[in-house]
Amino acid sequence: GWGVQYNIHIEGNPTEFSTPYIMSSSLDTTNYSSFNTKSANQAELKSNIITIATEIQSYWNVILLDQVDIGTVFNATGQLYFGNAVSNLQSMCPNLFYVQVTDPVYAPVTYSNTFMNNVTARFNGTWVGTALSSSGSLFGVDKQVIGSMVVIAICIFVVAMSVRKLLSINSGLMDCFNVLIVGVALTIFPFGLLALIVFFCWAYIGRVLIQLA
Repeated sequence: GWGVQYNIHIEGNPTEFSTPYIMSSSLDTTNYSSFNTKSANQAELKSNIITIATEIQSYWNVILLDQVDIGTVFNATGQLYFGNAVSNLQSMCPNLFYVQVTDPVYAPVTYSNTFMNNVTARFNGTWVGTALSSSGSLFGVDKQVIGSMVVIAICIFVVAMSVRKLLSINSGLMDCFNVLIVGVALTIFPFGLLALIVFFCWAYIGRVLIQLA
């Protein structure tokens, strides 16, 4: 239990040492951390490990620590030794390592239709907006229905001219994107329909790439 006396016995492997090192020690209440927050205990752990690593450096004549922009951390040798000596040390005290293991913090993203609404309402109160609304009212539909029909007709014309002049439908289909974007900017083509078309285009490109792979 936390704070009670705990006995520790460490003995070297006799197959590795002619005279194995043997140590027995007891932990009492003064050996337990007095901090009650994660950050404070991690800071104390880092300080103690750095003290131990400094002593090992002098005993073994090997460099285990390095000074970087975030302070004192393990070098490659220190990471290898302490990473194997103390299981999950990088998770317990990531500040000891220059490459830290931490949980990523995701900032929530709030999406809105503000931009779409601003573009859609750009001609409100002008003769252009009045003409578009009147054209929709004439046929009892939304103005974007009439606008979409016009945009689709222009796209068909662009594809037909591409086939006639360039003998290729692909260039015409690419030029249709310009027509669609202009239609959205003029508020006569729906944002949502443009997004759906783009989605299907990316799906088609993905299918082609998978076939080529």
